[in-house]
Amino acid sequence: MSVADTVGAGDSFQAALLAWLGGTLAFRREALSLITDRELNATLRFACTAAGLTCSRRGADLPTRDEIELALAAADDS
Repeated sequence: MSVADTVGAGDSFQAALLAWLGGTLAFRREALSLITDRELNATLRFACTAAGLTCSRRGADLPTRDEIELALAAADDS
């Protein structure tokens, strides 16, 4: 993947991080304190993939969840 623009990468990372945590109910302090290394890795991988996709586009064009999931699946296949 080539870099076209870095505008929005941080916003994309944060949004994806919050979306992932919200989807796994880890917003509760107790849940966050019990997160495993594997869960943390999956969370950060999701957020980094979102930021990477954003950097591959011009402007702050954040990816959808489906686009992130497709990119993760493609990376797993290679």
